Amino acid sequence: MSDDLDLMTAQNLSDGSMDNQKMMIYMTQKKSEVLAAVLSFFIPGLGQLVTGYIGKGIIFFFSTYITLFLAIVLMFVLVGFLLYPIFLVLWIWSIVDAYSNVKKFNIALMQQLQNN
Repeated sequence: MSDDLDLMTAQNLSDGSMDNQKMMIYMTQKKSEVLAAVLSFFIPGLGQLVTGYIGKGIIFFFSTYITLFLAIVLMFVLVGFLLYPIFLVLWIWSIVDAYSNVKKFNIALMQQLQNN
């Protein structure tokens, strides 16, 4: 997906709508969608933290691990098994959210540079 964004940026550069300085700013300030998703895969919320979404990252981190902790503790009374699907949904949501937030950030950065 980021390759499509880079291709679109290169096309804009060749059309003359973005100069070399703006292209360099874009290439240095853009963030990696894949890196954010991979970080959130290993530690939910880490992809958001690294890309600047501090509040979301903290919420995803604590909500995911609190749910996992409760699932493990309550497993002995058979209620914990109901919390595992909630843990999985939070974990997957963290990955998808990190990816989509970075993609939106990169698009907004490109639009801002084109408008200036």
